[in-house]
Amino acid sequence: MNCKKLISKVESGIITYNEWTELRKELNFNVVRINVSPVVMGFTICKKNSNLIFIESDLSYEAEKETLIHEILHIYNKDFQKGKCLKSKEYLYSNPISCK
Repeated sequence: MNCKKLISKVESGIITYNEWTELRKELNFNVVRINVSPVVMGFTICKKNSNLIFIESDLSYEAEKETLIHEILHIYNKDFQKGKCLKSKEYLYSNPISCK
């Protein structure tokens, strides 16, 4: 199954363990739930071909799912590899972070 279909299954909330494993292998990511901040819902750290998604542990199921999909789409769209400055699109404490 291709990644786009698997991402749609994550969005629907109906994905099997094997499909989830396939998506993680295809996009090379792992997920960690941590207590970051009530303001930071999630972020991704990329090193070479490996991606680590951090999700705020106190989020509701729906917010966690939306944050996870948001971060997965960054990886799927190769935003980090394109040299894009994502900080200008993301918000922290309701203020844009400038890229330098």
